[in-house]
Amino acid sequence: MPIVFAQPVGQFPPSWTSPTETQGFRNTGQDSRDQFGFRLDVTSDNNRILVGTPDAWNGQPGLAHTFTRSGDVWTQEDELTASDGSGNDGFGGAVSISNDGTKAIVGAHDADKVYYFTRSGSVWTEQQIITGPGDNNFGYSVAISGDGNYMVIGEPLDDTGGFNAGRVHLYALVAGTWVFRQIKYMTGDGNNSNFGWSCSMSDDGFRFVASAQNDPANSQNGFAVVFHGNGTTWSENAKLNGYGESHTKHGFFVHMTGDGLNLVYGGILNDVHVGLQNVGAAYIYNYSGSWNLVQRIRAGDPQSDDDFGSCVWMSEDAQWVVAGAPREDTGGSGKGSAYVFKLDGTWSQVAKIQSTTATSFFGGAVIMSEGGEFILSASHSDAAPGGTVFYFKG
Repeated sequence: MPIVFAQPVGQFPPSWTSPTETQGFRNTGQDSRDQFGFRLDVTSDNNRILVGTPDAWNGQPGLAHTFTRSGDVWTQEDELTASDGSGNDGFGGAVSISNDGTKAIVGAHDADKVYYFTRSGSVWTEQQIITGPGDNNFGYSVAISGDGNYMVIGEPLDDTGGFNAGRVHLYALVAGTWVFRQIKYMTGDGNNSNFGWSCSMSDDGFRFVASAQNDPANSQNGFAVVFHGNGTTWSENAKLNGYGESHTKHGFFVHMTGDGLNLVYGGILNDVHVGLQNVGAAYIYNYSGSWNLVQRIRAGDPQSDDDFGSCVWMSEDAQWVVAGAPREDTGGSGKGSAYVFKLDGTWSQVAKIQSTTATSFFGGAVIMSEGGEFILSASHSDAAPGGTVFYFKG
């Protein structure tokens, strides 16, 4: 059984004035350097999550865990492992789960592999290993479509378009087996673009967004690139970089809603605050015939080097966004925070969530349920206890 304990909350919006319960949980048998909570994903019914535990700093291959929710209590369901895992594979560094919670993919980028699992009852079983072409961080990012029939895999160190230019791979599930469909490059890629750094996919798999950390013309700018397709081929539809700000790292983390009509991405180096550096921002887009920037959002109490936007998540109803700032210093150096935004005509910050228990990097991974019912925010600190996922109920 996981360790469960009460967790105080910070400031909440009007709809969260009386949170019913808060909780922190960890995996069974946790080591102090597991990095539990490095990445998170949630099913469409909000009752099952997949947690990545890459264990990159402890000489282990890594793990992934599923947890299920009954009422307001999360309980560990199963532990997912790689059948051929070896030390420092980074298994669990990227995770994605289907809407119905029966299919999951887990990246092991240091092994250049992605693992496919299916669930029967409460037991998860490895079904297939997809192996990349070489030492290029294949599996650094992964996304499965909501229906579980398509997936996109990032390979940000591929050299085809230039040194570490990057690319993404598309697969379709055919008769229970993943079959390669297409490789996509970013238009105008070049040395150190790192395209494939982050990715997210629509429910039907016909749209996805992937990011490039750097613009060859401006090494710390970056892009989020949206592709539209039909399940067989996909084509670049739009290249997004906010208001064109430099030194922003547009697309550090990307998230698309299931309908493929809305997305948010983080830009952790955004410097628009006078006198501050590397504060970070997030960018919200909507599709209506074309992809349009709706708004740039930022923390209401910015500080230098907060890394705001390291992880971002939009609720499926496109009414809420949560953004992690894992190096925010309120309450302690690099302790971290998560910020909640609500759409009410325009996007406005309505809450700042903090943890008095997390030692560091709170907000390093975040997810939000549809309708803003709850938020999960992880602290995958390397300090004991090796990471915790915190549950905040509205």
